[in-house]
Amino acid sequence: MATLECKASQGRIVVYVGDAPDDAEGAKALADARAFGIELGEKDTYKVRLVPESELPTVADVLHSAFAFPLDVAGPVHLGTTFGESQGSWSVEDGPYWGALYEVFPDCEEAIGAQYVLVLAKQDALPEARWAKCPHLTDAERTPGGESFPDALALPGDAMDDASLPDLGALFGALSSKSAKNKEERARSQAGHDGSGLGGDSGGAKASPDAVASRLFAAIANLGDDEDLGDDDDLDDAADPEQHDPFYAFIKKMVAEEQLALVEGASARKLAERLELALERDPMMFQRPGDWFFEQREVDELFASDEDLMTGIRDALNG
Repeated sequence: MATLECKASQGRIVVYVGDAPDDAEGAKALADARAFGIELGEKDTYKVRLVPESELPTVADVLHSAFAFPLDVAGPVHLGTTFGESQGSWSVEDGPYWGALYEVFPDCEEAIGAQYVLVLAKQDALPEARWAKCPHLTDAERTPGGESFPDALALPGDAMDDASLPDLGALFGALSSKSAKNKEERARSQAGHDGSGLGGDSGGAKASPDAVASRLFAAIANLGDDEDLGDDDDLDDAADPEQHDPFYAFIKKMVAEEQLALVEGASARKLAERLELALERDPMMFQRPGDWFFEQREVDELFASDEDLMTGIRDALNG
C-alpha cells in the first residue's frame, strides 16, 4: 500500500488524473471525472494511503465516512491541495473507476499510517454521476447526486448503516426522559425517517462498535440542518459547517476560554472526533476526563477541571 503526504495549504485534499487543468478550471475537471476533492475546513499535513480494492476488507474496520466519486484514469493519479499541483502520484491501471476517499478513525491513524485511505474499484463503464464542487468533510451526502453508494466500496457499519445508537447522554444523566425522547425523534428525522437515531436499543441485534461509531459521526454531521440553525438568528449562513458539530464547538470553546491549549499545528477537529469515539467506546472512562485529555497528542496544557470537562461533554451530548 503506497502512502503520499499532502500539505493541505488550501484546506482541502485533491485527487486528479494526468495533466489536470489549473485550480481555476477545477469544476471542469470534476465534471469530466478527471478529478475529485474534499474541503477539510482546516490547513494541515495529511497522509493518504492508496489501498487496492481487493485489500479493502483488511482495513475496513478502521475506516468511516467515505466519499465516492467517478474517476477516468488515463495516466498517473496525483495527490495535491489544488488541481494541477501534484505533491505525489500513484501508478494505476488505466480505465473507468468508482473511487472512495475514507477517513481513518482518529485513534487508528498510527496503525494505518495515514489519516485517509483512497480505494479505486474498476468498472466496465465510467459512472455517470458527477460532483459539481468539492464536498465538505462534514457533508452528509457521500455520493454525487445522491447516487447509490458503490457495492464494491461499501463498508460494514459505514455511515449508511441503519443500526441504532445508544443514548449516550443518558449515561451521564444529562437528559431527562422527556428530552431524551425529543432528541431521539429529532435524530430519527435527521437520519432520513428510517426509524434509526440516537435513541436506546430497539431490541434488535447489538450493533458492532464500528457500526455504532459510524452512525454517531453521521448523526453529528446532520446537526447543521436548518431546523437547528433556526434556534440562533445570529449564526452566519456562510459559517464553517464544523461550527455546528457540538464536540468540535466544545473543543474550540475551551481553547477560546484558555481552558485548553493545543500544540502548535494541532487539529481541533481530530481531537473532537477522537473524543466522540472514546466516549462511545468506554463512557465510564469520563469519570476523570482530564486524564484522557492529558494523554492526547494534540493537547499542550489543560486548565479545565474534571467537573468543567464533564459539563462540556454533557452539553455536547445534548447537541
